[in-house]
Amino acid sequence: MAVIDLSMPLRDNFKLLPNLPRVLISDYFNFDFTAPLYESPCKGCTITMLSMPDHSGTHIDAPIHFIPGGKDISQIPPDYLIGEAILIDVSSKGFDKPLTINLFKDYIKKQDIRINKNDIVLIIWFKFIVR
Repeated sequence: MAVIDLSMPLRDNFKLLPNLPRVLISDYFNFDFTAPLYESPCKGCTITMLSMPDHSGTHIDAPIHFIPGGKDISQIPPDYLIGEAILIDVSSKGFDKPLTINLFKDYIKKQDIRINKNDIVLIIWFKFIVR
């Protein structure tokens, strides 16, 4: 079994989806500002401000994202996120069209995919180039 890292680095101004705000990363405190607050040998500290929607970069849609009262990500055991995975590419449907159950079944059939109990399902919803 191969281990595949799906993480995507975040950077200032990164935007994953057109209808979500951008990731904002900025200095909140820097060494020059904080140095007078500390005694030697400490040279101060840095603190970074991070603002982003939870759908930035690599993320997992917890059940609560789609199901009112569903589990949030803190209720998903980490070992549920490691295992055999099935990749389903639905990107040809376009970003602006919903993925209905019938359309999903069509993609599974066309891609000759079999989903077994406990498989992790990865869905490529759209393709983009990270710059």
